[in-house]
Amino acid sequence: MDSKFQRALTATYVFLSLTDAEGRYVEALPLADRALGWARELSPHEHMHATFMVLWARHHLGLWQGIDEILEEALEAMRGEEEMVCPYVRGGPMTAALTYAMLGERAQAEAILERIKLTWDEP
Repeated sequence: MDSKFQRALTATYVFLSLTDAEGRYVEALPLADRALGWARELSPHEHMHATFMVLWARHHLGLWQGIDEILEEALEAMRGEEEMVCPYVRGGPMTAALTYAMLGERAQAEAILERIKLTWDEP
């Protein structure tokens, strides 16, 4: 593929197949890391897809160290995209909140969730 956008978008679909359909998170994490590298040069929407992928894989693998940096990257990319209802736009920060809640860091989890605009009419 000759475009970063196409590589990043294809990586999203492959990632979802590997993780959610097959439970192959170990294999999916390097793909997520590569996609994040491409997506940093794309739109905030594509960037947030990739931050979701990294956070989702790391959450399931118990690789929780270092999620702060990816979370902040996701929240920064989300600025100006708060109305976006794509689950992979909001999914990164929400996954980080879930991780913190599981680690017993409720205040941190709640602080993350407060930064995500919920649109119940169009979840």
